[in-house]
Amino acid sequence: MPPDAQQLPPDIKLHREPVVFFSVLWKNLFRTIYAGIGAWFTLMEYNVFFPDHHQMVLIDNDPKPTDFIRTLEAVSPYPVRWLEDFQPGVYKAAVFGISRDVIVAEIDYETDNQRPFDNRALAARLFCEKLKYQLLNSFTLNKQSSSGPLKLWSTPGASGETPRPRVTLVLRAGKTRKVLNEDEMIATLKLFPVDVVVHQFDGLGLEEQVSIVENTDVLISMHGAALTHLMFLKPGSYVIELFPFGFRKIIYQNFAKMLKIKYASWQNTKEVDSVFNWESVEAHRYTAEPKDIITKNWVDWRNMDSKNYWRNQDTYVNAVEFGYVLSSVLSDIKGSVKYLIYQPSGTFSSQVLGWKSACAAAIFLNRTLVLPKVGYTSKVVQNFDNRPVMSSMWKPFERYFDLAGAPLFPCATITLDNFVSLQVGSSLGKIRYHLLPEPSSKDQFISYYKNEVQLPYNGIIWDRSYNQLSKTELLNLHGTDTSDVLALGSMFHFYDFGFRRENLLEDYHDYLGDPIYREITAALSFHQRYSRIADFLINKIRDGKDQFVVSVYWQRGKSRQQCLSMKQYLEQKLNRKLKWDDVEVQKCLQTPYKIVSTINEQVPDIDKRDAVYISAQSVSSNEWEEIELMAAQSGWKRVLNRNSLVPWSAGYENKRKLALEVLLNEKQHSRPVVPKEWRLDFDEVQRQMDPIDQLILDMQLCIRADMFIGNMYSTATQLIIDGRTLGGKAWHVF
Repeated sequence: MPPDAQQLPPDIKLHREPVVFFSVLWKNLFRTIYAGIGAWFTLMEYNVFFPDHHQMVLIDNDPKPTDFIRTLEAVSPYPVRWLEDFQPGVYKAAVFGISRDVIVAEIDYETDNQRPFDNRALAARLFCEKLKYQLLNSFTLNKQSSSGPLKLWSTPGASGETPRPRVTLVLRAGKTRKVLNEDEMIATLKLFPVDVVVHQFDGLGLEEQVSIVENTDVLISMHGAALTHLMFLKPGSYVIELFPFGFRKIIYQNFAKMLKIKYASWQNTKEVDSVFNWESVEAHRYTAEPKDIITKNWVDWRNMDSKNYWRNQDTYVNAVEFGYVLSSVLSDIKGSVKYLIYQPSGTFSSQVLGWKSACAAAIFLNRTLVLPKVGYTSKVVQNFDNRPVMSSMWKPFERYFDLAGAPLFPCATITLDNFVSLQVGSSLGKIRYHLLPEPSSKDQFISYYKNEVQLPYNGIIWDRSYNQLSKTELLNLHGTDTSDVLALGSMFHFYDFGFRRENLLEDYHDYLGDPIYREITAALSFHQRYSRIADFLINKIRDGKDQFVVSVYWQRGKSRQQCLSMKQYLEQKLNRKLKWDDVEVQKCLQTPYKIVSTINEQVPDIDKRDAVYISAQSVSSNEWEEIELMAAQSGWKRVLNRNSLVPWSAGYENKRKLALEVLLNEKQHSRPVVPKEWRLDFDEVQRQMDPIDQLILDMQLCIRADMFIGNMYSTATQLIIDGRTLGGKAWHVF
């Protein structure tokens, strides 16, 4: 550029301040602030950012974000200009567009090790602090006022009591995303030692909204634009975001992390507690996608109509679940909570038994248990040592279990997502691993903490192998640990519940005699959708009549190598050699012949029974064919498995109404046949179910059957028997 402005033509201006040209794109408060943060961040990336010396130029044309332009002007040292009004000139530094590195993830949780995170967080904090300062000054100088909050409660506390947290609930005034039970939600808030303020921000000036939020300790709102106000909370404050069923965008959670705001969330997991608003989609159509496709499938993040259908639900907020989340936040405010977190391992049923041990340990150690993710094996991969490692798919605990029962747990708990969000800026300290026999267990342990927990830790303590600890042994091991977070490995059979078994697979033991185990088991309940579907299926199996159903759990996952280990153990115990066809070994191998013969022995009048439902894992088509033939020879009327009830294949056409398909070829009349006319009409079943959904539904069917026979080598059998015992139903093991 010319060294002296006097050398420029008179119609050309010299711009000594850095200039950034950018677009707001969407005409709303959140996107305007988001774009402003992006402009500052971009200038930082080019090392030309000066808080009191830069110029913003908007290139938006139609529509112009004029309603929110003052949010940019509040932080800009010069008036914000429009491109069409900007005169030609020479620039000392000019940046066109906003860096892509400013984009905040909307679906995935961001981790600290992502490259632009630090600078972007700095830009966000500087921008929001200056904006809040300017807006609060404007509010004070102009002495603005409104009619006040919709509702205000303050329960008197004891003399000298620490000031109560101020909780601000923001309700929507629009036609969608409403809380349908506002009064019940407010009544729940009033049960806690807090000052409660309820607002609708529509009609309030932005300056007054910022003033309200500045004086808030805990901000609560349904997902949407009102969460923009978390940017005006004091560092260290809290926000609770409410989500509707089946829709979760975590852009506000990621913003909270950048701004050092502690975050928690509640999500509706029950479709029956939602009221969908198709009219709002129809009024603002973006695509030609048929209504049936949009409403029967999960949200499509690439389709605006699908997103609007799912996010614009009205929601009944479960008061018990919401109170559970608020309780976690208030406990964190007190700062006295110590946590227990661990790595779930094994099959789903093993994970459930591990959770029961973890809950007992949390009681003894006086810690809050972090509810783990629930996983299933998706594939086997090779790690860097060329060892086979199970790759797992992990989903939230609340995906499969009903959190409305959480207050009944004998141990205090918190969801993993809320624990991680409340630990922003903190470390787990050292994590502890105790040796397990599986060679890949160390890899799975490290992978879970690195990829699922995603909190930093300061190293690993390698403990010896131990399990089935007594209460005394457990307290001796971890009772003196004063760290804020005790992070452990697998908890499967970690605690013995008052009875130590010589071999976990040798026989069945009824742990319900232990009061803690019984209380944990009674409080832990699967999501209600499984009960609805299982009731439907059992009624269909009965065909509306008083017909008898026998259920069998066939654990088919044991390898010959595992059974060899059991064989060697029994040989040592019995002091004699065993053959593979001996009854003790057959119990482990579980051949089709063993299954059919056991059922015939346990149910002498099997030919008169109406149906036998066999829940089986990893059964080949040849093995199932053997069962069919032997069942026919034994005179069974019908034999069913899960594939005869629900076609689980991921590619099922359009995921429409799922038929209860015929298990056997109807032309082969010598075999039991499932009626072809059976149908299911559940939206939740129509959407794809994963392997854990399938297993839970199997277990629910086995619990509801008139008779149950389970293999004692299976941890799933343990859970089924627990459910039947609590329900007063008989069972048999083999």
